[in-house]
Amino acid sequence: MDNEWSKIRGLWIKLRKLKGNIIFTPEDKSGIIVCKAVQRREGRQNERTIAV
Repeated sequence: MDNEWSKIRGLWIKLRKLKGNIIFTPEDKSGIIVCKAVQRREGRQNERTIAV
C-alpha cells in the first residue's frame, strides 16, 4: 500500500505545480487507485483522472 501512496504523492507534487486550486481525491475502484484532480482557473474547471 505504501508504494501506491508514494506514486500518488509523486503525482500530487506534479499536479501542484499547475496553477489554480487543485482538489485531490484518491478513490479505490477494484484495487486500482484513481487520483482525481480538479483544477479551477479563471472560472473554468478542468478535471483529470489518473490511474496508478
